[in-house]
Amino acid sequence: MMALRRMAAVLVLAALCCVWQAGPASAHTDVVWSSPAEGASLPFPPSQVALRMSDPVDLGLSQIVVHDGDGRAVPVSDKALTEGSSVLLVTLEEEGAWGQWTIDYRIVGPDGHPVNGRIDFAVGEPAQAASESEAATTRWVMLGGGALVLLAVTWYLRWSTARQSRAGTPHPARTS
Repeated sequence: MMALRRMAAVLVLAALCCVWQAGPASAHTDVVWSSPAEGASLPFPPSQVALRMSDPVDLGLSQIVVHDGDGRAVPVSDKALTEGSSVLLVTLEEEGAWGQWTIDYRIVGPDGHPVNGRIDFAVGEPAQAASESEAATTRWVMLGGGALVLLAVTWYLRWSTARQSRAGTPHPARTS
């Protein structure tokens, strides 16, 4: 009975390890909303880009670089903070090429730590490239996690069987 409890505990811990994800550190400023949004598909290039942060940011230390479908940096102007210094807004000077666009940002909040990130979206075509890549990564992570759980359970069962054999007690699965 004790071996079954141990095995159940190992399985529960292994399952928790597979599904548990660490959240972002609460001490740092983070982007909570963007326009365009992550994965959005726009019919035309945006004229402005906006990022809403969890805390006010320093305009002089924060940067936004927008790359168009050709990978070219789109010139920006009028970088400004609105809504109590928590929304960073830039105006794009040119339309840029259609395709997969990115917004690369570096923001510095009140704690002084820089936070870097990227937002992908599409102009004139569906935003599928980034989501397909993320899906493939998630699939491999889940397969790897499942393999580790299977390996841990197999090891535990072999270890407990060998331990009980050495101790002279019958294995619970072998009792009739």
